[in-house]
Formats: sequence, C-alpha cells, structure tokens
Amino acid sequence: MANASKNKGKSFERELAQHLTTVFGENCQRVPNSGAFTGGFNFHRAATMTAEQQLLAAGDLIVPKSLDLFTFECKWYKEIGWHKLMQGNEILVDSWISQARESIRGKRDGKGIWFLVFKVNRQGTFVVYDQQHLTTIFSEYAVRSCDCRCFYKGVAIESMDGFFEANKASMLTYNASNL
Repeated sequence: MANASKNKGKSFERELAQHLTTVFGENCQRVPNSGAFTGGFNFHRAATMTAEQQLLAAGDLIVPKSLDLFTFECKWYKEIGWHKLMQGNEILVDSWISQARESIRGKRDGKGIWFLVFKVNRQGTFVVYDQQHLTTIFSEYAVRSCDCRCFYKGVAIESMDGFFEANKASMLTYNASNL
C-alpha cells in the first residue's frame, strides 16, 4: 500500500496533467511509476533504454509532441521555508531545481526547457523555470505580469495562476521552431 505522501504527489501530478490538457487541448499524463524512474538510485535503468524511452520517462509528465521540449517536475509539500528561500538557502527547493534541470538532459541538443511546479498547502501553486527564459520565451508574459515573481539562484519563481494560459502561444511556437 502506497504511503500518504506518495499518493499526495501522484494526485498533484494528475492535477497538473489535467490542467495542461485543458490549457493546451492535448492529452498530458503522469509518468507511470514516476518518482525518479530513471533518476536517483534508478539511474541504471536509463542505460538499457532507447533515447525515445528516456525522453518518455523524463520528468513527471508525458506530454504531447507539441510540448516535447518541456519537462515538468511536480512537488506537493505541506510547507517550505520561504524565509530560507529569501535568504538564498532553501535546500529542499535546491534539490527540486537540480532534479528538474536533470530531467531535460538529452532533450534535442540542449534545447529542452524544464519546469518545476510545486504546491504548498494553503499557500498556492508555483512555477519555477530558468531565469534566462524570462526574456526569451516568456518575454510577453513578463511584461504583463511582474508583480508576483521572485528570483532565486538563477531561476524565476512565480504563481502558476494564469502562467501556462498566458504562455501557451510562446511555448507552442518555441517547441515547433526547434523540431
């Protein structure tokens, strides 16, 4: 029987997959047996997988071809140390970011883009991405929505509310132009 923490994580993965399916109009699914299927102590699995299989197992979600440059890591926690984040020393978030960065390894010659999406009980859902994309892929969104974003060790962190809806066109364009 799975523990409550794992069930909570799977539930959030399904929730994000459904949200992205609604936004992009194409099916997104959680990766079966996600939770470091090819990462962490399971790194040996990748050695026996084809490149296509490795891409399928990257991140926590299986995305359609129109979004295959993007990977999504999902986390749902009771609380995080916001004060540590503001001081530049939130070890838990650091580990999540490392995991998300690792998920794009091999995605079309370094053109892959990772997202870390985390939910904190009674505080909201947040999107984390490499800060360099703020001025390239998400530039139109950045101009319109600058009031609820913070920067931490080279990443942007902001509320997920409206993020994917506002960036739908630029994400699809980026993916299509790098086929």
